[in-house]
Amino acid sequence: MDVAENLIAAVLGKAAEEALETAVQAYLQKKISREDFQTALLLVIVKMMGDMNRKLDDTNKKLDDVDRKLDNIGKDLAEVKQILAALNENVAQTYEELAKLMANLMRRSVRI
Repeated sequence: MDVAENLIAAVLGKAAEEALETAVQAYLQKKISREDFQTALLLVIVKMMGDMNRKLDDTNKKLDDVDRKLDNIGKDLAEVKQILAALNENVAQTYEELAKLMANLMRRSVRI
């Protein structure tokens, strides 16, 4: 293996930033040709794009999870709203019944 092949193998096996530094140093020290340097840079760019794509996929998954959780919260809030509406109706009915009872008690106490 010559230096260029070693560099390309190193680029494929390293983190993108480290691979970029290795490629630049090899080119500056004239250990590789311009074409090999360009190939190494292209591989580094592809590697960086792959890393970025993985990060974006992870972020998308997290956003999907948040979206599902927000949907669940929305459903829960709708359910709570229905429960509160029913409770409010029950309170209103109870108040009406209590008012009738009080009126009835007052009528009876007046007769006695």
